Amino acid sequence: MADTYRHLKDKIVSHYAPLGVAVAVDPPGRGMPDLLGHKPDGAVFVGEIKSANEAAGSASSWWNHWSKPERDLRKHYSAPAPDQPSSLRGWCAVVDGQLREYCATQSVSEGDLVVEDGARHGDAIQQALQFLRSEGRVLSWSRTDEGDLHYWTIRYV
Repeated sequence: MADTYRHLKDKIVSHYAPLGVAVAVDPPGRGMPDLLGHKPDGAVFVGEIKSANEAAGSASSWWNHWSKPERDLRKHYSAPAPDQPSSLRGWCAVVDGQLREYCATQSVSEGDLVVEDGARHGDAIQQALQFLRSEGRVLSWSRTDEGDLHYWTIRYV
């Protein structure tokens, strides 16, 4: 496992264990989601983690990556993605680009976003989810907060 999520592994595994989800944090392999496992019914479980360091400094790079011509998310939106707060577009990219792609690759319509220092980013994530729902990209979501880790379960259209 990369050092990026080592300090979060036990908390994350403990969060999902009572839900019956057996999850691997940062499984090996190129292009793999940060969380991969199975739900009690055998369905694949997929998730993306953002550490406090990633969340604090990478939002603009996430949007830049997902607005390049070969994967431009903007073509799916009838309105421009909002840019206030400044991290909002980045969270749109994480949810609608990165996590959605992992879900599609694993043939599931739902994935989890786990954010360290989630209270700091909660409003921007909530606004991103509302925008994505208004654009018909996200169907619903739920949120669970456990200390500094916040978990969003996102269902895609």
